[in-house]
Order: sequence, then structure tokens, then C-alpha cells
Amino acid sequence: MKLFKRLLASALAFGIALSAAPAASAKLSDQTLQQLLDNHRDIVGLTQEQRLEDYDYLWKTLEESWPFMGVTQRMGVDTKSVHDKYRQYIEEHDSDFALYLALNDINFTMNGQGHLLFFHPSTYNAYRDLYSQDLNLSISFQPWFDAVFDEKSAETYKRSEPVEDDFAKAFGYADTAAAEEEEDLPNVETAILSSSTAYIKIRQMLVDRSDYSIINDFFQSAAGCENLIIDITENDGGSDGYWMNLLVAPLIDKPLSMSRVCAFADTKNNHPYLEDMFNLSAARPISELSLPNANREDLKRLTHFIRQPITVNPRTSGEKAFDGKIWLLVGPAVYSSSETFASFCKRTGFATLVGASTGGDGFGMDPVYCTLPNSGWIVRYSALYTMNADGRSNEEYGTSPDIPQRKDETALDACLRAIAGGR
Repeated sequence: MKLFKRLLASALAFGIALSAAPAASAKLSDQTLQQLLDNHRDIVGLTQEQRLEDYDYLWKTLEESWPFMGVTQRMGVDTKSVHDKYRQYIEEHDSDFALYLALNDINFTMNGQGHLLFFHPSTYNAYRDLYSQDLNLSISFQPWFDAVFDEKSAETYKRSEPVEDDFAKAFGYADTAAAEEEEDLPNVETAILSSSTAYIKIRQMLVDRSDYSIINDFFQSAAGCENLIIDITENDGGSDGYWMNLLVAPLIDKPLSMSRVCAFADTKNNHPYLEDMFNLSAARPISELSLPNANREDLKRLTHFIRQPITVNPRTSGEKAFDGKIWLLVGPAVYSSSETFASFCKRTGFATLVGASTGGDGFGMDPVYCTLPNSGWIVRYSALYTMNADGRSNEEYGTSPDIPQRKDETALDACLRAIAGGR
């Protein structure tokens, strides 16, 4: 959890600064920005032609392989203007830092849609550390490993570390990170709200042995309650294995299943990742997809789709830890694997959703990587365009609650109101 939060905080700190940099950031004086451009002119030692080649390579990859360009545009982003603005910025500044800055800034000018993220050194190093562990994965993850352990990228990120250090000093990020570390909250909080209602809040779907024991003990203490409230309103994802094994499996006595539609562009960059994740022989041409509310313009960017079941089996056959009513609190921060959990609950009837519409981008796989050919810097993005049951983009629309919260109440307030009979 701390790792994820530090990575996110780091990314946000970069984004606040970089979003205005080409127009003279209010956060940085012209002198400080010029100093960064001068000090980091030769991070990798690229020519101006190589910087522009890398920039154009990224945009070509996103145009061909990232399925959320249309969603981003409908969210109000003029993607052509974003492309043109940062290409011009690179042209006007003979410095590797100009490319580095532009890559960071694109994350935020594009609203972070579809897991779009530039890897700065601490992010890259965190993934190297993660992939160095024995992860006991069900798929090989070889394309991800190949990208992160590529020799050119490894050298590039080592040489890029002083850039991140200078950003931290320029924007006071070191102080922010230290303060956040001190304020770090537990991932799981539990309470028995009344004799009939138990409550559990989960902030991240990151597997931790201590979470396993905390949740199991809580289910035992909540066994005599009529209502179980699971709060994921602040949960922006992690691992599907978390909710499947720790939240659903103990609370069911027979298998629960749903089917998801995943569409994608089977391009040169996406193919190795898709091949590692799916049996592509089961994929069908996108022209055969028939869902009433699918966005036809989005589908033009895609080549194939696949229907995949998600099944959770009970931890103990014929026996479950809780036999009452289950409620799931949701909101716009619910994203990625927590979004998948929300949709699973709604589609299977495992829980009643209360709150506000979720943030979307569930049912997916780990974001794929685009490694820039000259620099070796990495940008990640979601390759899967997943759809709700009615065909609408899950990234764009998320999952709607069964019981919406009112303007003057929280999701928990709304849930307690429903429990009291005031739907």
C-alpha cells in the first residue's frame, strides 16, 4: 500500500508541475525551468531528431494500440492540441529534459485515462523490484519482464535518477512524501456499527498476509449480524485476487460467475502482451460484436474481442462465513480491480451497490508497456477496452449503484438509510 501511494503521490507531484511547464509554470520561475533544461540536457545523450522520433513513436503507438483516445476526447481533451503543443516544446528546446517533461505531462493533460502513465525512475525501480520477486503468477508475464529488464532502459533510468531528485527539490515533494508516510492509514478498518450491522473499509486491493487474518477474524465477529457493509469508496485498485479470495470466496457457498467482453487492437506493441494473457484463437473479429450501446467510433480503433468468464469458487464448499445481506459502498475513486469487484457484485447479485457511479477501467489485465526506441523510457497504458453488460465503455461510464446516495449524504449514510427501510 505504501509503495502504491508513494508512486501515486510522486506522479501527482510531477503532474501539477508539468501541466503548465510549456506555458511557463506558475510553480516554477523561468530561471528554474531553464536551469532544469540546461542541467539535464544530456540525460541519455539524444539528438534532437532522436527525441522527436521517440515522441512520434509514442503517439503512433497510442493512436494504433490505446483504445481510449475517443473516450479521452469525449472527456473534453483536444488530443491533437496536446500532441502539437508538446512536440513544439521539444522542437524549441535542445534538451533531453524537454522530452522527459513532455512525456510526464501527457499523463495529466490526457486526464490519466486508461492507466496512461510515464515511468519516472522511482516507478521503474519499484516495478523492477516487484518483478524480481517470486510472484507465483498464473501467466508468464514475459513481455512485462522483458521491457523492465531491458538493458537500455535500465541504463536510461539509472541516468534519469538525478532528474527526479531535482523535481523533488523544485516542488517540495520530499516533504510531501514524508508527511504522507506519517499519515499512512491502515488498509483495513472494521467496526460493528450495531447489533445487526457490521462494517469493513478496504483502501487497496493489495494482497497482504495481515489483511487475510484481519478480514477472517472480522467475518467471524460479524457472523451474527444481519447486514455486512463493505466500503471501497476510496479504493482505486490493486489485484483481482484480493477481492476474489479474501472477500467473495469466504462469503459464498457455491460458485459465482459472470462474463466480460474485452476488446482490443491486435497491434505489434499489444500482441505479445495479449498473447501472454489470452488464448487468442478464441478472439473474434470486432465486426461480429453486437451490443446495443457500444460506441461505434471506438470500435473502429479495435480489431478483435473476446468473452471471458470470471468465476469465484467458495473457500469451503457448502459453507459461508456470513449469511446476511451484503452491501457494497462505491464512488468515483473506485477504479481498476476494485471496479471489477463492483461490477462482479452487481452482475452476480453478490452485493447491493450503494453510493455513486464508479471510476471504471475494470475487467482488464495489467497495463502494457511502450518502450521508446532511442531513449528506453517507458510509458504504460491499458490495452483492453472492456464493456458493461449494455455495451458501454466501462472506462467511460463505470458501474452505477443500485441505490444512489443523495447530495447531502455519504455512501454510508445512504446505506444505513436503506437498511433502516428508507430507500
